Amino acid sequence: MNAAQARIKLDPTAQKIISDIEESQQRIQQAQAQGQPVQSEVQQLKVLQTKAQSNETLKRFFTAQESFSKVMEKANKIISAELFATS
Repeated sequence: MNAAQARIKLDPTAQKIISDIEESQQRIQQAQAQGQPVQSEVQQLKVLQTKAQSNETLKRFFTAQESFSKVMEKANKIISAELFATS
């Protein structure tokens, strides 16, 4: 996963997409907190998410992240099974 993160740092397009997504999420949260409509911002966020899914660097990162999560989930199950087995 570290390699995938390093690739993002070398890909200005991927960096821009991530930055834009984060900014959009912040604007949505602020608008919701103030009771303002968020429909247009949610549409923009969907567009940005589509861009993220089509960016090769980000696709690799998401795949690595998903694989890491699966490994961690398996490890947690093993640890939990051992903890409850010895109780």
